[in-house]
Order: sequence, then structure tokens, then C-alpha cells
Amino acid sequence: QQEDNQWKEACTKWERDDLNSWDFENIPREILLNPADEAAPPRLAYPGLVAAKSFLLDNDSVSLRLFPTQQDAARATRKGLLALYALQYKADLKQLKKNWELPQQQVLKRFHQAFGDRQAFHEVLFTRILEGIFPVQDGLIPCKREFYGQLDEVRGKLALKGRRIMENIQDLLKDWQATMESIARFRRLASGNSLLNQLLQGLEAEVSRLLPPDFLTRYPMDRLAEIPRYLKGICVRAERAYAAPQKDQAKAQQLTEHQTRLKNVLETLDNGASPQRVEEIDEFRWMIEEFKISLFAPEIGTAYPVSAKRLEKKWQEIGGG
Repeated sequence: QQEDNQWKEACTKWERDDLNSWDFENIPREILLNPADEAAPPRLAYPGLVAAKSFLLDNDSVSLRLFPTQQDAARATRKGLLALYALQYKADLKQLKKNWELPQQQVLKRFHQAFGDRQAFHEVLFTRILEGIFPVQDGLIPCKREFYGQLDEVRGKLALKGRRIMENIQDLLKDWQATMESIARFRRLASGNSLLNQLLQGLEAEVSRLLPPDFLTRYPMDRLAEIPRYLKGICVRAERAYAAPQKDQAKAQQLTEHQTRLKNVLETLDNGASPQRVEEIDEFRWMIEEFKISLFAPEIGTAYPVSAKRLEKKWQEIGGG
């Protein structure tokens, strides 16, 4: 009962509705609910901004709410803070949204269907473009000075910044299509070679894993920027594998153990895993992608030094044993 009263008192003091600009005081990262009870463990609440409607421009305001965990607050704030930024440029963004849509092409149907239809896809795309413009990924509520400083930073630059992100996503989809077409061409040429066909089929599956239909919500923007390099590496690998499949097979053996480890750990990863655990496994996954570049297309270059030894070390660090 006492804990419920502490929570209700904090909500009454801190929570607010109908916020459409920064007309409130700076918000602390955490709020101590039981300051008078020095003997008890501290109980904390975490403020977060909440947008009620899924599409950002449908929101006329946001709310300030308290959450029991920092993760819950950050998850809400990423969307709520973005909606608050968008409210400051609502008229401009409504006009720009029309320009931030991809041409209707057959190849995009695979990605549209992941979100329901073309309109839903473009609503997600619009959100991701804004995430590339406004810094919300850490899920932290900025101070008033930082908020208005960010608005000043993008004033007069929304169209340019949005177009650059849009073009990067367009280029990524073109790279995906070109990679799939390249592999399909080699598969047609190798129709009678079962070893090569199996290898190329595996590369098609890799492309699908790299850029799944829900890629817009699965990857942060900085990760999306790396995908074209991995796709280029697969194109180079497919061409070389067509000329020398046994050589490719020999190189691939250096990947087997690491890929098996990743597959097994992902299968046992549950929703209750800590953010740190998820991040460590994600780092291991992308180290494997960099290792593929070093093995099959070294001329492309890796983002950082990587080797079988470094992968083994990383595996031990995440508790692979």
C-alpha cells in the first residue's frame, strides 16, 4: 500500500498531458520515490515522453509519464521525443513527407508486405528519416537548451537532410536488388553444378538475412549504412565462387564454427536478456560479417581489424565458453 501511494504521489507531481512544446522544467533522469525511508532500498521511477498515436504527424501533443524501468522509459521516449520535435515543424514535415516516398516498384512489394501495405511502409520510412535527423536513439529526455539547440541545428535543413537519408535507403534497396540479380544469374549459368548451386543458394539466404523485409525497424541508421558493403562483398564472393567453388568452400570452413555458435546463442536468447547481453551478441554477429569481407572480398576492406582469433576472444567475452 505504501509503495502504491509513493508511486501515485510521484505521478501526480511529475506526469503531464497535452505537451506540444517545451513548456515544462528540465526533467531528471530518475526520481527517488522513497527519500524519507533511509533504511529501505531506493525505489526509482524513470520519466519518459509518450506519443499516443503510431504515426508521428497524427500527434497534436505528447505526455510525460513515469515508468518502472529505464528501458521502458527509453523505449517510449524515442518515439515521444521524436513526436515532440516533429510538432515544432509539423507543417513543413507534412509537405516533405510527400517527397520522402520511394517510387512504386515491384521489388519493393517484399518490403511493403512486412508492414502491411505501401502506406504503412512509408510511414515507417518517414519515422526512420526523422530518427536520422533528430537525436533520439539513446531514449533520454534532453534539457531545454539541448532541445531548442537541436531545432536550431536543423532549421532550414530538413529537406536536405531528409533527402540524403532517403537517397541512402534508395541506394541500399538498389544494392539489394543488384545482389539478388547477380546471384540469380550465376545460378542460371551453374544449373548443372550441384555444389555451386548449393553455395549460391546459401548466398541468397545470406542476403535475405542481411536485409529482411522489416529492415527499417530492425536496424539503427548507422547499421543500415554498413549493409551496402556487406552486399558488395557477397557479389564479389558469388563471382569468385562461380569461377572456383572448391576454393570458396575451403574458405567457408573458417566460418562454420562461428556461425554455428551465433545460431545456437540466438536460439536460446529470450526476451528477458539484458540489453548488454543483446548488444554483445549483436557485436559478435557483425564481427562475423566483417570476417566474411576479409575472407572473400578483402579489397573492400573491413570496418575494423577482424580475424578468427579476435572472434574467438569475443566469444569468450560474451560467455560462450
